[in-house]
Amino acid sequence: MEEEDICRTFGPLWTYFYRFVVEPIVRLSLDRMELKAIIWILFFDHAYNDISSKSTDLCWSIRKVIHRELRNYLIEKFSGDVETAENRFLNLLEIPMIVERGEQKFQEEVVLFQLNRVKVHEDFVKIMKKQRI
Repeated sequence: MEEEDICRTFGPLWTYFYRFVVEPIVRLSLDRMELKAIIWILFFDHAYNDISSKSTDLCWSIRKVIHRELRNYLIEKFSGDVETAENRFLNLLEIPMIVERGEQKFQEEVVLFQLNRVKVHEDFVKIMKKQRI
């Protein structure tokens, strides 16, 4: 593909991800502990349908512990100001939803790439089409 074709094909996707995924997360100015907590929350996603119910329960339990510890950390970080800590906590919990919306947009774009005859590896398409919920 020529550079112009690459920009025309992928540019809207890059713009979307920057504007609606990267920018909102960067604006939150996560510290190390918050970033670690969000990564673990994303890692222990309980919404996959191809894991056992026992694994789903385990993921949910671990996420609850991470939520509790993150909330306690934020209360300590904001010197006991519970209202500020809880507002920050809710803002941080929007990140997994932002990432999920970005993932859905990417899946839609993969379909458009295929319609525009952009070659997408077969294994990648299988992974992207796998239902999560």
